[in-house]
Amino acid sequence: MYSFRRTLFAKHEKEEEEEEEEEDLPDVDDYLKTEKSKLIQTFVKTLRLDVIAKMGFEMSRAQFEKEFYSGSVRLNGQKCIKKHVPIFINDEIDIILSRSTTNPKNIIVNRCKLLVAKLRQDNPNDIKIALLQNKNLLIEDYDKCDSDD
Repeated sequence: MYSFRRTLFAKHEKEEEEEEEEEDLPDVDDYLKTEKSKLIQTFVKTLRLDVIAKMGFEMSRAQFEKEFYSGSVRLNGQKCIKKHVPIFINDEIDIILSRSTTNPKNIIVNRCKLLVAKLRQDNPNDIKIALLQNKNLLIEDYDKCDSDD
């Protein structure tokens, strides 16, 4: 009987933690809520571009470096020259996949957006993050946007 109560208590605590986690998540713009979007919650040691992108795109460090050095990584629409730049809440990281075949002013990207970053309570060396991942998102080309100004 004791183990049943203990299990029930642990289950109740876990449900409360999950509810708190869901409350921590901010509202997401409707255009980012698609059938191809995914919410990722994990822990990291630092909020650097390479670390967050690796988690947000679920790729290895070598895969990210390949994308980075090919020039297809963008942070908030700007090409990154250093992979260790800090990431802040609501920053968007894009990996350019290709140009749209139907409209040359559009590109197809994989995007991840940092929604939440909090220090872990039981281990302050870890940062709890929530990322929104979108695959094959059709957006206006950054270069085309800049040239119109």
